[in-house]
Amino acid sequence: MKFNNHEFHNQNIELDNNEFNECKFTNCKILYFGFGPVKLGQNSFKDCHWEFTGNAGNTLAFLAHIYQGGAQELVDGLFNSIRQGVIPSTVKH
Repeated sequence: MKFNNHEFHNQNIELDNNEFNECKFTNCKILYFGFGPVKLGQNSFKDCHWEFTGNAGNTLAFLAHIYQGGAQELVDGLFNSIRQGVIPSTVKH
C-alpha cells in the first residue's frame, strides 16, 4: 500500500510491502519483519519505537554474531555502503 502525506499517531505500523512518502509518525511502533520490500521517502519520526522481528531480526542477529566472531571489517564495510545509499548483494572480505 502507498501512503503520501499521511500522519500516524500512537499506532503499530508494519513497513513490509508498503511505501511511505512525506509521512509523519508520532509515538508509533514501527515494525519490520523482512518479508517484503519497503520504500521510505522524506518521512519524520518522533518518539517512535522500532522493532525488527522475523527475517529482519534474524539478519540483525547474524550481523551482530559475525561482528563479534571476527568479521568487524566486513560489517563495518556493509554499514559504510548503506550510509552511501548502496546495498551490496555480495561482499568480498
